[in-house]
Amino acid sequence: MVGGFSTVAVAGVCLAYPSVLRGGVEIGCLFVKLRKLFEEFGSEDVVEENVESWYAFGRKVRVFYDLGFESEEMWELMGRNRSLFMECSEGALVNKTDYFCRFGIGKEEAALLILPNPDVMSFDLEKPVI
Repeated sequence: MVGGFSTVAVAGVCLAYPSVLRGGVEIGCLFVKLRKLFEEFGSEDVVEENVESWYAFGRKVRVFYDLGFESEEMWELMGRNRSLFMECSEGALVNKTDYFCRFGIGKEEAALLILPNPDVMSFDLEKPVI
C-alpha cells in the first residue's frame, strides 16, 4: 500500500502518471494529495476497485495537474467539486479548457474558471444562440 491506497489503486494512478514510476518524492506527494482529495470528497466510493476506474480518475485529476496548476488551491478547489470528477469525462474537461484557452487566457486561468464553477461544463458554448 502507498498512502493508504490499495495495490489496484496504485497501479491505476501510476498508469495515469507514468512519471511516478521512477519513484522519488513525487509519488509520495501525489498519493498524499490524492488521499486528501478523497477525504474532501467525503467518500471512498468515488472509484470502483479496478485499475481502469483508478486510471480514468487519475487522468481526470491530471487534466488540472498538467495545466500547471499544482498548488494547494487547486487541490482544495478539486475537493469541493466531486461532481466534476464523477460526471465529466477526461475528454470533456480537456475540450472545455482548450475552448477557454482559445480566447487567450492561460491554462491556469482556464482551470480557475472551471473548478469553482463546474456548471460551466454543461454549457454548450460553441453553438451560436440567436
